[in-house]
Amino acid sequence: MRYALMSFTPSPVPMRYKVDTLFHELLHVFLNEHPVRDSALLEQNKSEPERTRDHLHLLALQKAVLLKLNEPEALKNVVAIDSQLPGGYYKRAWDIVNAKEDEYLKYVAEISR
Repeated sequence: MRYALMSFTPSPVPMRYKVDTLFHELLHVFLNEHPVRDSALLEQNKSEPERTRDHLHLLALQKAVLLKLNEPEALKNVVAIDSQLPGGYYKRAWDIVNAKEDEYLKYVAEISR
């Protein structure tokens, strides 16, 4: 959230991104309480950094919700801003989740089983 504060950066992110960041953090709580067990998709990505892997199911779920809410522009902005964050972990996670048009649905399906 520090990138949303004028006291931290001269170009804070838009208000909508702040809302999406809050949603992102709530998804962390949800997935901590309902962890994905025996994930074939995480096994496929075992060479990725832990921080990237920790976000694959979360970002897939975030994408699914934003698309279900008919918010493709919000999704586009989240991906764009997340992809600029230091470390490249979010960018890489988004690249994996968006590798194919329906790739994110595989991650959502693992959450749902």
